[in-house]
Amino acid sequence: MSRIRLLPLRRAPRPDEGIDSWIEALAARHAIAPAHLLPRLGIPDEMRRISRLVTELTPGQIASAQKASGLPAGTLALLAPGELRIAGYLRTGGSRYCPQCLAASDGIWPLRWRLAWVFACSRHARLLRDTCQECGGVQRVNLYAGLRRMLPAFCCSRPAPGGGRCAADLRLAKPGRRLTPPLARTAGWIEQLLADLDDPGSRETAAAVLADLPTVALWLMRRHAKSGTLKTDAPVHDGLGRVMEARLHRDALLTAAVVSQAHHVMAGPEHEAVAHVREVLRRHPGAARIPPPGMARDQWMALASGFDRRMIRAADPDLIAIDRLRMKSMTVTPQRIARPVRGGKTPPVGPAPRRGRLIPQVLWPDWSAKLLPAAGLEAEQFRTVISVCLLIPATAGRTLSDFAALLSPHLTSQQISVTLQFFRALPGSPSGDALTEVLAVLCRLADYLDAHGSPIDYQRRREQLPADPIDWPAWCDLALSAGTQPGARPGRARHLHAQRYLHHLLTGSDLSDPAYPLTFTGPGDRINYLGFALALTPRLRTALHQYAAGLLEQHGIDEPVAWSPPAETAEHLPWPGVDLDTLDLEAIRRIVIEDKRPVAEAARALGVHSEHIRLAIERIDRPEPQWSIHGPDAWIRRQRAPHLLTRDFFEHEYVQGGRRLKQIAKDTGYSRKLLATYAKDAGITLAKAIDPFPIDPQWLREQYHTLRRSTADIARELDTHQMNVNHALYRHGITPRLPGVHSFPEMIAKLPPGIPRAIRQAVEGGLRGWERLRRFQITMRFPTATTAGTYLGITHSSLIHQFQRLEDDLGTALFDRAVIGTPQHPTKAGTRLLRHLEREDVNALMAEALRDRPGFDLPPEDVLDAAHRAFAAPQRPRRPQAPYDDIPVARYRIRPPTLALLRHLLQTPDREFYGLEVHQATGIDMGTLYPLLRKLEHGGWLTSKPEDDDEWRAGAPPGKGPGKRRIYYQLTPDGHRAAQREIERCDHRDAA
Repeated sequence: MSRIRLLPLRRAPRPDEGIDSWIEALAARHAIAPAHLLPRLGIPDEMRRISRLVTELTPGQIASAQKASGLPAGTLALLAPGELRIAGYLRTGGSRYCPQCLAASDGIWPLRWRLAWVFACSRHARLLRDTCQECGGVQRVNLYAGLRRMLPAFCCSRPAPGGGRCAADLRLAKPGRRLTPPLARTAGWIEQLLADLDDPGSRETAAAVLADLPTVALWLMRRHAKSGTLKTDAPVHDGLGRVMEARLHRDALLTAAVVSQAHHVMAGPEHEAVAHVREVLRRHPGAARIPPPGMARDQWMALASGFDRRMIRAADPDLIAIDRLRMKSMTVTPQRIARPVRGGKTPPVGPAPRRGRLIPQVLWPDWSAKLLPAAGLEAEQFRTVISVCLLIPATAGRTLSDFAALLSPHLTSQQISVTLQFFRALPGSPSGDALTEVLAVLCRLADYLDAHGSPIDYQRRREQLPADPIDWPAWCDLALSAGTQPGARPGRARHLHAQRYLHHLLTGSDLSDPAYPLTFTGPGDRINYLGFALALTPRLRTALHQYAAGLLEQHGIDEPVAWSPPAETAEHLPWPGVDLDTLDLEAIRRIVIEDKRPVAEAARALGVHSEHIRLAIERIDRPEPQWSIHGPDAWIRRQRAPHLLTRDFFEHEYVQGGRRLKQIAKDTGYSRKLLATYAKDAGITLAKAIDPFPIDPQWLREQYHTLRRSTADIARELDTHQMNVNHALYRHGITPRLPGVHSFPEMIAKLPPGIPRAIRQAVEGGLRGWERLRRFQITMRFPTATTAGTYLGITHSSLIHQFQRLEDDLGTALFDRAVIGTPQHPTKAGTRLLRHLEREDVNALMAEALRDRPGFDLPPEDVLDAAHRAFAAPQRPRRPQAPYDDIPVARYRIRPPTLALLRHLLQTPDREFYGLEVHQATGIDMGTLYPLLRKLEHGGWLTSKPEDDDEWRAGAPPGKGPGKRRIYYQLTPDGHRAAQREIERCDHRDAA
């Protein structure tokens, strides 16, 4: 390049003027075309395209231009701003303009007119013009060259169809449309962002918003384009929502509408912006996910202005639980956490591994009580699931099983998912959305642990502390010092439970985890442990805690025995459970400790979960037990027995002293049975016991086997104890009958000869035969089974079920059911059976069988007369339900169960459901619910489908095959309309 020479004429740049406008004005002073001036300024000729001139000038080229034009250093840098100021929002296809500003400045073109998102002139409150009003060309694409006469900067330099240039005076163009107040505020927002770029204190924030603006604006436009709508206060011409993105930079009105939307969601009030984005997401089809549909993953991860947090909050109601937790979308400070891509087995990335060291396998007791609802969940599994869920916030993990592997590998994804889904349908929560309540508390707890940590490193304890933290001698000393007995043997019963209690206390371990050496061996073992923990006295509990503190010190762990996050962590947040501080401890003491009633009964009385009662009992000072023969003293004597009850002792006391075992037992405190055991082990021959109760074996065999009498009945006749009869059976070699129901007297009793065959078939070989016969005799005196059931105090269905059993036993129908106008009446076989029941011998046998059972008296005549009069009274015929005029479904009478079902379904009308889920949420009896669902399906209210094979097999318990398939139902659109109408009708009727 030739040496740069100083131009003879000067022209200083104007404020906010673009470099292309300055070059054109400088060229006009020298009477040459602007493109011809570029080489004289040290700028290559290919820079005549204005977009390149603005964006691609190098520092050396800018310095050459400044030197050639005689300007001070740094002057032209203001006209060609750096990458930060223009990246992402420079128009590549020319410049907009304001005719009035061109007229006032005599052709100066500000740089801001070239920016993609500047659509208005703030000075005149009008939209900028996009093109020339004469030729329709876009302005300021290239610096022109080769004209014989120079064109003023306010004239159109686009080529004309017949040759030459258009040369239309842009100052005379019709001004753009006047801005509405909302668009004026949006234009002012853009102007302020551009101004903030020059302020060091606001530069970073403004640059982030301007960098995100293209992504947000284009995403909004694509979302609206799918439905043909663009919500804005600006006047928008028809079909605007269907324009292509290519028109965005050539249509100021479209730019105004799109940027107005972006302004609303990026800088508007938080709650309004979130509500608007949520409306956009729900209006258009697409999976509920983050990044949102229509926005690339890279674009989403590059957002830096805070719009991502608003997007996450807007998508929260439709996200799955793991994503809501991962991004903390239900909180006011959500986090953008990318879900790992599919493929490979990658552990969760984020604070989960570090947080997992601070979390017990089983959630802290006080927080468990706050999150555990009153019914519907198994407490131990719930507490384990919630601890795993504490790992998820702010952590990138693919599946629930990835998080479970960090803390409780025995948990399955299905167990975690089912627990969380239970809260979605849980009624009666303080906010109406129990799942959101639980997730919000979990996010608060996770934030607290990340910010403040925990004084306990549970992972270190799980690694260093032994599974059996207290040996047998230490446990014996501890239990005896606390005034209780240690148990029979080491490693069993009380010693085993004490080891579990200490390990759980120190490590928060899940005692049902199969990997734990002392895991529960079955439901009975778990129940026994709960009983041990529930019966701990204050002295024993204090002793165990002191031992735990000493064990920590022994292993060099300087930590408290137990700890949990403070209650203020989730202050002002609702939760579905109970605060233990609010429970009535006196009522719990009275029911469980003083009255010795079950924990479940106390839970029902207070309306809470049984786990709440167990946790609360630890805060109650249980009185010290009053031991009898099983107390600590007796245990100590038992331990001394092998050293005291020797052969020399029995030789001295029993053989030589002539004392009986009964006398020795009274003096020593040992039982006669224990003394006999030790005496036989020492080789002492004991005196012969008293002869057994004498019973003739032949007579006993006849009574027991032939006449089928029970041992209790035989004992009453002999005036002796039943055990003497049982011993006689064993002594005389008489084979006893099988235990259980088959040996009940009713099952083996034989009626005397002469009793009618039908009576024998109904009574012999079965239970409660006389009861069914008596109820049949009473029922046939009433006009209907319903009125008879009311008198007998049982339901109609139970009564009919008993009669069906009676008809099966006899092999024939016994009565014809009542119909309108005709009462029930016995058949020929039923009449014959009633006649048999009136016989004196049969009546005596029935009276003897029902002697101790109330409620089988024959009805008085006045009761029968009232029942027959009510049946004979004319009944108004029930008018059939008129069908819907505009809804093509069958119409049914809405009973209370149907109304409860419809109310529940309308809470989540678009979601599939299954019967057990509805039963747990509404309490509708299963025998009523399933016929009701089938009826609604038959009438067109519901659709149904069985669960797919994968879900069916996934629900199988470990080591077992899948059970019965679930049937998933869903409201049809017509069923949804019918349900709404019936509920409105019932509400209006109740209000009236």
